[in-house]
Amino acid sequence: MATLRKDILMRLYNSFYRRRYRNLRKLYSSLVNELVVNFSDELLEFTVFTYALGKLLVKPRYSRPEYEEYWKEILEYLGELKDNKISLEKASKYLRELFLKMESEDPRYLFDMLTKAKIKTAATLYAKGVSLGTVAGLLKIPKEEILSYAGKTMMFDRVKEEIPVKKRLIVAEKLFGVEGK
Repeated sequence: MATLRKDILMRLYNSFYRRRYRNLRKLYSSLVNELVVNFSDELLEFTVFTYALGKLLVKPRYSRPEYEEYWKEILEYLGELKDNKISLEKASKYLRELFLKMESEDPRYLFDMLTKAKIKTAATLYAKGVSLGTVAGLLKIPKEEILSYAGKTMMFDRVKEEIPVKKRLIVAEKLFGVEGK
């Protein structure tokens, strides 16, 4: 498994540590753009977690004292990831478990945060020109869910940058393992 760039890991850690939601949103947006051009499973997983971590910051219920231990654990895992002490795969497993524990203590939503993050990421990639079938397959989300979410948002109105056909072909070749053929 390839490693993520150190600067990206630092940005994630620092933004979450300082509880800077806007910085996490900017990081998420840049990661989605990067995904469109240089797709990797690792980057996709990281992008989804970046969105979910941002959601933790804006949900007031998670800033209550009873969640403080969770925050410490999340920061610990992000720090270990940043310092290359654990793999993204291992950090993802731990973070997934923490998210589920946090949400099980106070369930309020139809979708858990990670599922919501996957749907958001899928819809954003779709709005940026990645095919619906490809996005649904990569994130293992039904096409209907992606379309439903995208249809309820102003996402298509907000996506201004178009991806040139040449870049789309490069992405498609990478996804299907036929690079440079």
